[in-house]
Amino acid sequence: MDYEIDIDLVLKARGRRVMDGRRARILRSIVDSGDLRDVARSLRRDEAGLLKSIEGLQDDQGCPLVALRRGKASLTAEGERLLEVYESRSKFVKEQIEGRYRNPLLTVDAIVPKDGGLVVVRRGRGPFKGELALPGGIVEYGETVEDAVAREVEEETGLVASPERLIGVRSMPDRDPRGHFVSVIFLMKAVGGSLRPGDDAGGVYVVPFDPLPSLAFDHSDIVREYLARGSTIKRARGRIVDIRAKEFI
Repeated sequence: MDYEIDIDLVLKARGRRVMDGRRARILRSIVDSGDLRDVARSLRRDEAGLLKSIEGLQDDQGCPLVALRRGKASLTAEGERLLEVYESRSKFVKEQIEGRYRNPLLTVDAIVPKDGGLVVVRRGRGPFKGELALPGGIVEYGETVEDAVAREVEEETGLVASPERLIGVRSMPDRDPRGHFVSVIFLMKAVGGSLRPGDDAGGVYVVPFDPLPSLAFDHSDIVREYLARGSTIKRARGRIVDIRAKEFI
């Protein structure tokens, strides 16, 4: 048997339910026909019950969504607006779930130097549960990447940190077994707080840059590339120095 996903979404305004699948089907049938008898037939409803349902259709301000006149029905301006919003948002959500539009997820990762070493967390959940990794996570909707990386560092390590500079972007589609995650990497400066593991972390540690322990995902490569670029910059200025001693203490 072939199955398909059917989603009944609810549209709310000011905490009030103003549109759902059943109401949207009534409004759509009215748009398609306008004759109450035809609408009732298409919805397999009796006219009396349909009329009662229509009279109860209002927006969050109490304005009716349907105008009735002599067995005919049409949408008010409020009804047209709400139906358009509901149908467009429902279509978008269903297409996302069905995978018609698959977009990468945006994440952040942080290089946080401390006491001459690198702050890492032990992952408390999969993938790579129990392994060491850079602190980081998914950027929330409406959040900047700078705010996201500061939030993730504090949540996972207990440190209050601010972005010093952008290190780079990692976007290989296979870098995360869960799917396509694009990560923006920042060098962070700890300005407060104290080391303590977050709720989803199995521990938080300061590890040496050399030798660098194995890190989950592509995080080992991220740190090594950062160190290599830093070393090149110093040599280009004619000041060959110990990068770890210069930047991470």
